[in-house]
Amino acid sequence: ALLGADWEPELLGRELCEEMVDYLPGSNGALVKTVRLRGLRMKIGLDTGGTSIKLDVSSGRFGYRGKVMNRASRIVSKASAGQVLCSETTWQ
Repeated sequence: ALLGADWEPELLGRELCEEMVDYLPGSNGALVKTVRLRGLRMKIGLDTGGTSIKLDVSSGRFGYRGKVMNRASRIVSKASAGQVLCSETTWQ
């Protein structure tokens, strides 16, 4: 669904929202533009461990704290758009 969405050109120019295309030979041999990725591309960092959870009553959202959250934050800072990285603990 996101591949066919009508994204604003300014948004597609940002790091986490872009369009990637290939030009592949069609049935007649002519190159045809093929959209491979279009739209939001998330960065994800995963770690495994314990956290403390607190409900923010004003927003209704949970806040998560702990070393595992800090490690996941450092892991995601190394990721590129569209990439999922994890710690060795999570991988095993």
